Order: sequence, then structure tokens, then C-alpha cells
Amino acid sequence: MQRIRILLIIVMIFSTISSVSGRTLKNRFTGMGYVTIGQQYINTTGFKSILQSSTIQYPDPVESLFAFGGGGLFLINKWVVSGEGAGLSSAQETTNGYKTKLGGGFVKLELGRLLFENKSLHIYPLLGVGSCVFNYKINKDTKDLVFEDIINNPLTGTNMSTNNFFFNASLGIDYNINLRGSDIDEANIVFGIRAGYNYSTGAGDWKINGTSENLPEGPDIGLEGLYFNLIFGISGSNFEDEE
Repeated sequence: MQRIRILLIIVMIFSTISSVSGRTLKNRFTGMGYVTIGQQYINTTGFKSILQSSTIQYPDPVESLFAFGGGGLFLINKWVVSGEGAGLSSAQETTNGYKTKLGGGFVKLELGRLLFENKSLHIYPLLGVGSCVFNYKINKDTKDLVFEDIINNPLTGTNMSTNNFFFNASLGIDYNINLRGSDIDEANIVFGIRAGYNYSTGAGDWKINGTSENLPEGPDIGLEGLYFNLIFGISGSNFEDEE
């Protein structure tokens, strides 16, 4: 929680500075579509505890997931509105005849305000809210089984899922490369980074995929901790007037 308070204070300072600095623009609208890759840290404390207390020795869950997705960003005067979605994945772990894999995905909506800008560089803080889903797959190692073994004992795997909400605070830095070599900000290639912190509200009910019944006493798991993403995008037209 201390990190969240610090990030919120920083965002408030950035917003105050941006409101009194930089050039004054009106009637500006810029759109950008982008793809993103990065690393998202997750809170697996309760989940790890249950796995370790199981009669089956499962591998410890990963503490971060690889994220790959895409989104859109709109710049309206000095306001920044961003929507993003990504899949989350990790490497498959194998131990004691069982294969496990943790994955999922998320969507989020963010709002921010330009802190600094020139023709090539945009810097802005963002605050956002999102929803995340996690899937945990447990499969028996079937490399030595034949078809009839599966038919006679079909319980070879389980796929469980849960979902929750999260909040995030981040800082975005975008570098624009103008393809036309003019002063008109359109048809830009954009490279950028996003660095921030997620705070999870706690997990919802767990379910076995394909069923509607909830699994009681499920552990909390969520997007919580630092994250870092790289983005690559193309911006659309930009209409602006300077005062």
C-alpha cells in the first residue's frame, strides 16, 4: 500500500505540473494503435501456500507472467485515454508426473494527462482500472499412455479459473518518428515504454472450466506488483491549433 500512496502522490504532482507548463493547444485529437510485450508480476502467496500443502508435490507457481497484447491510445488536447488488453502466459512446469501451467489475460482502461511533449517525445502519467482472469491447468504426464489408457481413465487433467479487478498507476514515454519528415504530426511510428504498479482487489470465486459451480475456499491471486512493457505502434492524424 505504501508504494501505491507514493505513486498516487507522484501522479498528482505530474498532473499539476503539466497543467501549468507546455504549449497551449486546442482542438487536437490524435489516435494510436499499438502492440505491447512485457512482464507482469502477480501475487501468488495464498495460491502457493495451498499448492505446498497438497498431498501431491506441485511446482511452485511463477511470480511473474509474460504479457503480449495490444491497445489504442487517444490524445485529446492534453488528456490521454488508453485501452489495452493482453494475454498472460508462463512456461509449463513438470514434476511427479504432473504438468502445470498458469496463464490468463486482462483488459484495462486508463486516463492520464501530458506531463511533457515536443514533436518527438510524449511523457504522461496514467491511472487505470481493469479486470483480469487466471487459468491454472493441471495435467497428468501422458507420454507413456496409449489411447485405451485414456478411455479407461479419462481424468487426466483439470483446468480451473478465477477473475478479479485491479487498479494501476504508471508512467508512459512515447517516442514518435515522423515518416513524412514534416511538421504535421501524422503517420508516425511510435516506440514507447510503460512502467507502473498494479494493485489487486483480491480473487473472485474459482471454477472448473466448463462448469457453473464455484469452488469454495479458493486462494487469492491477482495482478499485483511492478510491471514493465514495451510498445510499438502507428499514430493517426493529429489536428491542432496553437494559441
